Amino acid sequence: MAAAGSKFAACVTEDGSVWTWGSNLYGQLAVHTYDMAGLSVPQHIAPRHFGKSRAAMVACGSDFTLVLTEAGQVWTSGSNSCGVLGHNDAANCRKKHTLTQFDAKYFGNVAVKMVAAGAAHCIAASGDAHRAVWTWGQNICGQLGLGTMDDAPVPVMVSNTAFGDGVVETVHACYDYTMVVTGIGELFSCGNGSGGELGLGNLLSYSSFQQVGGPNGILFGPRGVRTVVCSAMHTLILARNKTVWSCGNGSAPCLGTTDEHGPDILRPTQIPRVLMHNREVVAIGAGEQHSAVVTAEGRVYEWGQGRRFQQYATGLGDGTTLPRWRPYPLTLGRSLAVRAGRWHKTHPRDITAFAMATHFRVGAKCGALHHFPAELVRLIASHVDYEPRGENGRGFLAMVGFD
Repeated sequence: MAAAGSKFAACVTEDGSVWTWGSNLYGQLAVHTYDMAGLSVPQHIAPRHFGKSRAAMVACGSDFTLVLTEAGQVWTSGSNSCGVLGHNDAANCRKKHTLTQFDAKYFGNVAVKMVAAGAAHCIAASGDAHRAVWTWGQNICGQLGLGTMDDAPVPVMVSNTAFGDGVVETVHACYDYTMVVTGIGELFSCGNGSGGELGLGNLLSYSSFQQVGGPNGILFGPRGVRTVVCSAMHTLILARNKTVWSCGNGSAPCLGTTDEHGPDILRPTQIPRVLMHNREVVAIGAGEQHSAVVTAEGRVYEWGQGRRFQQYATGLGDGTTLPRWRPYPLTLGRSLAVRAGRWHKTHPRDITAFAMATHFRVGAKCGALHHFPAELVRLIASHVDYEPRGENGRGFLAMVGFD
């Protein structure tokens, strides 16, 4: 799997190692040397640098990095703005240039199963019978969900009553808001709602978690929500009935529900299935101003702001620089090298991270993600290649995924 921060990126490889590259102004690359110019070539960080336990996932904030190991330990490196590194230490960890482990006492000596990072805040979940969720870092908009606007320099447990009877299975964060999905399909949000991205029907900010879509996520169908993607301007929601919903800023073409600029969408609105040829959606992704989905057949649909990326035609992969307000099916054609926003081409074995399926580091050990069938992963991966293949001789995911 891979993650991107502000001008840097990180990924976890099959052997449980972490690789980082890009800007290193705050030591966010967690390498042993400090280079303000950054690193243009990925640098290897072996498991011995984070407790000899294999890395399970990585998350990136604006200028910091989190690594979660298979042992349930959390390690951080980078800028300590607002105490986001969680060590109750105001010193900037770039002076050490290495990952620093959290004291297990901050998590009640419970193994962490999933982490997520916003611009300057973090959330972690145990995902088991402990029903524990912790947040820390910047809290200017209430994104920590603790009922206050005070920053937290160490992890603080969110109230056990915040999510009703549900056990949190996945956690999500972006910039200055936070969302969680429970095992019974309920969706909760908190933080900055100034663009409608919280999905609560208004433009207010909330310092405690609020339920989205009614009891048991009834808005999204009888089984509720499977997962959610948080972005700078909007939120994309995948329901368990394989429908897609969006809410947020209506001035950018990232919602998929309108044909032109319009008002903010304050409550989740379903993207009509007919726009994706009535196909069932099984995975979702979003950049700052664009969105993408994968269907059960392995097709990719994308919409959003068209941009040039270096010498390539566009960030949307359709051969133009025009915005797409509605889902558009991608085909390989001549655009073998086109990128989609921040996401890049992938090795087939790592597409499971994008598909959120059964990879041992991303699926089976990470709560709700294990619900995705292995057959789907194999189907998607079979179409991820640098050579044309698949339906009608065309691949569908060579333009999308993670390096």
